[in-house]
Formats: sequence, structure tokens, C-alpha cells
Amino acid sequence: MAISDIGREMRSIYTWFWMTCCLGWLIFPVIVYIIKQFSLSSTLKAQNDPALQDAGDKLFWALILTIIPTGITQLIGAIFMFLWFGQMQDWAARNGRGMAADGFGQLKTAFILNIIPLGITQLIGIIFYLIGWPKAADGMM
Repeated sequence: MAISDIGREMRSIYTWFWMTCCLGWLIFPVIVYIIKQFSLSSTLKAQNDPALQDAGDKLFWALILTIIPTGITQLIGAIFMFLWFGQMQDWAARNGRGMAADGFGQLKTAFILNIIPLGITQLIGIIFYLIGWPKAADGMM
């Protein structure tokens, strides 16, 4: 598989994120969004790069632990998701994908801002997420 497949998967996830936000009262977009995240995880694991395979494992476990409805597993899942953003940022920087590295850096910042339980920081985090995700996806294509 090519690295551009990762970018296409990420672009698809971004589309379904918007659909989930706009149609949040429907369960279908949320389920498809989660399935797309698992698909990205398997695409990362299918690469011939050990760092990307490890990133795919981190994303997989982040998703599994976040889905389980207990506080500690969701906290551990959030930590794995933060580590995934960092690992993807490091990988993109090492492989000359500056735009993707910047996008993953913005996603890390967005993730931290979304954890802080203040309305304004979460709003800024969502805006950073909406800017960082397509930037990272385009940088991977």
C-alpha cells in the first residue's frame, strides 16, 4: 500500500467527522466514522514501515479503549490517541512531509485543548482539529 492511501483514508474520516457533527442525532454517521478510523488503523498496519505499523497498533488500541464505557479505559485510550498523533508527527517530520507534520502538531494541540473542560478552549480545539486534520491528510497524499 502507498502512503497516499493513508491520506485518502484520513480525508474520508474528515468527511465523516463533518457528517457526524451535522447529523449527530443519527447513529449511522457515528458508526461509519468509527469504522473509517479502524480502516485507517489497518491501512497503517499494512505499510512496510515498522513505525507506521506501530502507529496503526496505537490507533487501534486507542479506538478500542475509547469505545469501552469505563472512565479508566477511556483515559488510557485518550493517552494512546495523543501518542498516535505524536508518533505520526515524528514520522512525517523524519520523512520530509512537513505539511503532514504541521497538521499532526495541530491535532496534538487540538487534543490537549479539547481535554481542558472550558468551553472556549474546547471551541478553539475543535477549530484546530478542523484545520489540522485536512492539513495532515493532504500532507500524506
